Amino acid sequence: MTINILSKDGNTAGTMELPDEIFGIEPNVAVMHQAVKMHLANRRQGTSKTKDRWEVRGGGRKPWKQKGRGTARAGSIRSGVWVGGGNIHGPNPRDYTQQMPKKMRQLARRSALALKAQQNIEHGRGALFGDLQRESLEISIATDLRIVAKHADISGGRCHG
Repeated sequence: MTINILSKDGNTAGTMELPDEIFGIEPNVAVMHQAVKMHLANRRQGTSKTKDRWEVRGGGRKPWKQKGRGTARAGSIRSGVWVGGGNIHGPNPRDYTQQMPKKMRQLARRSALALKAQQNIEHGRGALFGDLQRESLEISIATDLRIVAKHADISGGRCHG
């Protein structure tokens, strides 16, 4: 797979051959999906918690006798059906981490790189940027990249995340 090398002003400065062991593979979408799911799950905090009926303060005695009153039986004022009572089947802290074998993670990265390279070449946007040296310390690299992106028309696309 061959891509163009662009200079800072957007002109083609040469070509480069990409290694086939990374960019020439058939992308494995299932492994990429699993890697993304693992990454998002590992970002979760997992600290949500509500109080159950035995964690709410109070409610130690029976509010009224079992029979003879004409109302429903009740054992505690902290039951889940009472206002101010505990939560029934609420969330508890848990660990959401997932793991993948190292070779599967590597395959997911290679698949993502190969898929992105293939899509960019199909749409005529396959280019590498050379000579991004700053002339002065006042110009930031972000400005350089914006200039190159403007000339190469690679700034399109939305970021969902």
